Amino acid sequence: MDMQSDRKTERLAKTSRILGILSFLLNLFPLGLFIWTRISGPLGNDFSLLGWVFLSLFLMLGGLLVGIPGCITALLALRKNRAEGDDPNIKKIATTGLIFSLLGVVMALIIIVSGWVFASNNPPPEISTPIPPTAIP
Repeated sequence: MDMQSDRKTERLAKTSRILGILSFLLNLFPLGLFIWTRISGPLGNDFSLLGWVFLSLFLMLGGLLVGIPGCITALLALRKNRAEGDDPNIKKIATTGLIFSLLGVVMALIIIVSGWVFASNNPPPEISTPIPPTAIP
């Protein structure tokens, strides 16, 4: 019974590691894109920029949806491992999963908060704004 419980704990720890690494990797692209646009300006026209924004939001939310369960499974694996006798291998795997999951969640939150803080305060132009006469060739 003890060996079967150890295998379940190890499987839980490995699952948390996989979820943590996936969460971290899903958030690397939006973070890199955010840093790139802050340094070099917007990417292309408005339509392609909208596509980049939706891709980044999709990856960021995916990172959050994978990172939070990764944190939970890592904490469960660590608690279960402590109750079963503190196997150092399982502890190392679960700790790695917890660190990567936390990094993924924190990266997503940093991108969301910094996007909110650095957002432009200029309102969009009204549709009924008249075109100035000098704009017509």
